[in-house]
Amino acid sequence: MVDAHTTNTESEGAVTRLLEREPPEGYRAEWTRHVAEQKTVNTAELRSCMVFRIGTSFLAVPTNVVEVVAEDSAFHTIPQRRSGIALTLTNVRGELLLCVSLDALLGIGISAEVNPSNGRKVHRRLIACRKQHERFAFPVDEIVGVEHYRADQINDLPATLAGSTSNYTRGLLTIRNRTIAFLDEDLLFAALGKNLL
Repeated sequence: MVDAHTTNTESEGAVTRLLEREPPEGYRAEWTRHVAEQKTVNTAELRSCMVFRIGTSFLAVPTNVVEVVAEDSAFHTIPQRRSGIALTLTNVRGELLLCVSLDALLGIGISAEVNPSNGRKVHRRLIACRKQHERFAFPVDEIVGVEHYRADQINDLPATLAGSTSNYTRGLLTIRNRTIAFLDEDLLFAALGKNLL
């Protein structure tokens, strides 16, 4: 009959000898090289953008222009403004910002999400953006989130793509099998400023 205590002691001794033995020649050098190679991965090329949806269109802006993503808040009408891209003034964290209709500027079909009580479009989130001294907020139907990309992942717009959106789009970005119109923040802010004069 085999003594269980003896078997356990022998197993423990074998494990101890295995763990305490010297590594083979070149083992440390190989792993040092391997770890060093992992650290040389260049993440400086990675950039980030905020992806959101208006209607059925997925859009993105660079995160460096996004100030706040907030719940849709109360709107205050602007006197003598009944059309155009300027919607209202909106309260974002205690500060009144001009709220613009990005879907009107870009010519995007509005979402079917409508409040049945008043027939107004339902927005789920508000994005406040800043570029230098210009600040705007615009309502969106959905915040997809922050995504990372490389500059070489932005593809040129196809020649067949026409419309207002293409006028303000830097290119198309494909992330998680979703095609996203990457908006050019310089063109976007210039257009918003011009249309609000």
